[in-house]
Amino acid sequence: MEKKMEVRFTIKPVWDTLSQIRDDIQKFLQVKNVDEDVMEKADVVCLELLENAVKYGIGTPDSPDVNISFKLEENMLVFYVSNGVRQNDNLQFLFDLIDKINSSDDVEALYLERLQEIAKNPKNGSQLGVYRIVYESEFSLKYNLEGTKLTLEARKTVERKFI
Repeated sequence: MEKKMEVRFTIKPVWDTLSQIRDDIQKFLQVKNVDEDVMEKADVVCLELLENAVKYGIGTPDSPDVNISFKLEENMLVFYVSNGVRQNDNLQFLFDLIDKINSSDDVEALYLERLQEIAKNPKNGSQLGVYRIVYESEFSLKYNLEGTKLTLEARKTVERKFI
């Protein structure tokens, strides 16, 4: 007779954490008189960067956790998200995608092309987050790899409303 075996794990509610970070960023931007449209775009960027870091990141000695920081200097809003990664084809695909988007004169065409690919083959995953950051939210995107620590930087010039 086989004995019954049970395995349990306890994890922190990740979505609650992401939601709190998003709320804190929105409050900060509101205090800094950032336009509502930019606040919405910043929310998309924050969510996409954090979601990818949680989905694809791993704990490594260089980067055991996911880290996010953001700053608003003058009229430049910058997000930094770092996480541990494995050197593999997926990482190279990300670098190639960011390079392709950054060197394109028509990001909209790339975005629409990707949407058509998703419609034809929805089971391959969307990989739409990078496009959303650059095309929909109008942020530039850079990457930096140091050892096993990947940092993505998203930046945008913003108008601030002063009363």
